[in-house]
Formats: sequence, C-alpha cells, structure tokens
Amino acid sequence: MPNKPNPHIIDEADFLRSLENGDVQEIEKPPVVAGTPSGPMAPPSLPPQTIPTLSGSLPASMQFPTDLIRTQMPGVPSQRLWPIAPAGTPGIASAVTSGTRGISVVANQANKTATSANTTAKTASAAVTVVSSTPVMQVDSGGSVVQAPVGSIGAGGGILTPTLDNLGNGSTYGRVKQTELTSGTVHQLNNGTDVRTVTAAAGAFDTSGNVTLKNVASASGNPGTPDTTNSTSFIRMLNMVITVVNKGNPVLITFNGALSNNTAGHNTVYALFRDGSQLSGSMTLSTPTANGIYPACLIFMDVPSAASHTYEIKWLCASGSIATAEVGYQMQLIELG
Repeated sequence: MPNKPNPHIIDEADFLRSLENGDVQEIEKPPVVAGTPSGPMAPPSLPPQTIPTLSGSLPASMQFPTDLIRTQMPGVPSQRLWPIAPAGTPGIASAVTSGTRGISVVANQANKTATSANTTAKTASAAVTVVSSTPVMQVDSGGSVVQAPVGSIGAGGGILTPTLDNLGNGSTYGRVKQTELTSGTVHQLNNGTDVRTVTAAAGAFDTSGNVTLKNVASASGNPGTPDTTNSTSFIRMLNMVITVVNKGNPVLITFNGALSNNTAGHNTVYALFRDGSQLSGSMTLSTPTANGIYPACLIFMDVPSAASHTYEIKWLCASGSIATAEVGYQMQLIELG
C-alpha cells in the first residue's frame, strides 16, 4: 500500500482489495475452524433482538435535533440516536465523560445552595425585630444610665456615649459621685449631710485612724532652779510662754506646779494671758505657814482665731514677801480638732 498519513484508516479501495484477497469475510459467512465440519455453522439460538426506535421531540435543553445514522447494512432501518450534548450539559446514553462531570457539578452546586439557604433560615429565626417601642439603655445628659424606647431617641447623636469613668452624678447611683472626684481620686467625703475634704480628714486622723491634733506644745521651768518674784503686779513666770499658729480650733491650756511664800498669811497669785491680755481669773494661793509648799494648777479652754497667738503664765505676790515656784512647774497647750 502507498504511504498514508494514518495507516490505521482504510478507504473504500483498500476494503475492496482486502475482500478480494480473502482478508475479510462477509458476516453471513462465519470462518471455518480447523477440526469442525465443513460448511456454514448454524447461528446460535438467541432470543430475538429488538432494535429500539426512538420517536417524538427532544427536550428543549438538548438544543438541537437528533442525527439519523445509516447503518450501511441492507434490510436494517436507520436508527435515531441521542446526540452528544454540548460541553457542560449532562448527556443521556452517551459515552462522553464531560456529561457525567456536568451532572456532578450541578449536583454539588445544588448542595451548596441548599446549605446556604439553611444557614440563612437559621439566622433569620434568631433575629430580633426592633420596633419604636423596643427598650434600649441610654446615658442621659446628666450621666445617668436610663431605659428608653428606641423610637424616642433622635437620629444622629441621640445617645450620649461618655466614658465609664466620666459619668455625671445622676439621681440614683451605687458609686462615688463625679463631684467627689478630682483627677481620678476621691477628694471629699459626703454622707448626704456632712461634707469633708480628704485633706481635712487626713489632717484629723493619721493612717492608723488616731486623732491628729493640730498644735501640741509645752514649756518647762529651768531644771533644778526655782523661780522667785517679789513683784506686786503680773510678770511672766520664768519660761512659761508658748507661741503657736492656731487653725481656729479650740485650744486647751494647762499649768501645774508648786508654789510657796516666805511670809505666813501672804498670798501668791497667778493667771493665764493671751497676747498680753488676761484670759483666766486670778488664781490665789494662800500660805498659812511661812515657806510652806502648796500645789498650784490651772486649766483653761480658749477659742482663738486662726492666727498666731502667744500664751503666758504670769504671777505676783503680796507686798513685803517673796514667792517661789518650785522645781518642776510646766505649762502645756493642745489645739483640738
């Protein structure tokens, strides 16, 4: 045979030549097998075969009419066959695998669609319908958290959003009010009636809760040396003076010691002075016997202004005698509050 582009394909001339040479046989004449009786063999007994013949119109999805194929065999009618569907469209009774793949694609997409629809349905069933009367929490201009219907809140800024550490006082609260705070710390104590700043409270109590006194001062006579006087008018007893800056609170002043007079029956008198003016009454000590030593004391509560003040113990004695303040006399001052 002459060279052909594809040796596996024969044309009509090749077929007729092979038929003359006995290379092919007619289908009605089965081949003779060695060792079998000569002559044609009877065909096997098979049930009659019916060649289906389709009729009617194709579904619109097939998009084109059927092809009529001639079998090239005498006595056999032409058969109507299902056509091969376009790419991506499922085929029927076709060996084209793209048709099977198309069915799989459609099935997978349908499954995804069903899953998405199910998810949407669940989300919709859990949704909350909001109407104008639906209550919401709102922070009003005073800083109070209140409940209000959503329909009553104006659009565009109806809800205030202060930070949680910058809420106003409000009318009801379970917290320290904003007016009691300065720079994030409590600056005053308020029980609704009494208001005290933390500074004032810290000045009144120490860290252990003990009362802190504003002014505490004392004065003592010279150790081992008594003081004497023969003055008949008030003069300061040696070292008996205290100067303090008062905060305006009550001040308690005390004096104690022992006095004597060298003349029997003569009196010794002492008193408390503030800024040169006598505060207390004149305390008179009578001495029945000469040089007898008798206790002396004075307790006085003063309410001075908030300023610097000087307190003194002054004394005098009757004419013609000498008074003595024995060793150990002293005065004390305490500002209360």
